[in-house]
Amino acid sequence: MKEFNIKRHYSTKHAKLHSLTGQLRTEKIQKLTANLEKQQQMFHKQRAQLDDVEKASFILSSKLAKALKPFAEGEFIKECMLEVFCILCPEKKNEFEKISLSRRTVVRRIEIIANDIKEH
Repeated sequence: MKEFNIKRHYSTKHAKLHSLTGQLRTEKIQKLTANLEKQQQMFHKQRAQLDDVEKASFILSSKLAKALKPFAEGEFIKECMLEVFCILCPEKKNEFEKISLSRRTVVRRIEIIANDIKEH
């Protein structure tokens, strides 16, 4: 990056921060940094939840395949899980609804697992 471009950006976009000095500037920078970290944590938390949902889907799909059950039973298992979790922990019901166990998804998951086994 060219120094001129950085100076121009800083003076046009961050003029208010440039006018602050001393303790006020330090506090403002810390506040902005804290806000950025909060936003990043929110995305990390959502991503972790999605990873957990996908992992659960893979586990259930592999269990169906190992038991030689029809792939359509994934939807039946999901219905049973939702009813049980509505009773045991209703606050987590939304997370369990996200788990995809449709016939097509189970087949795709099993294909991925099979390809990984072939590669190893």
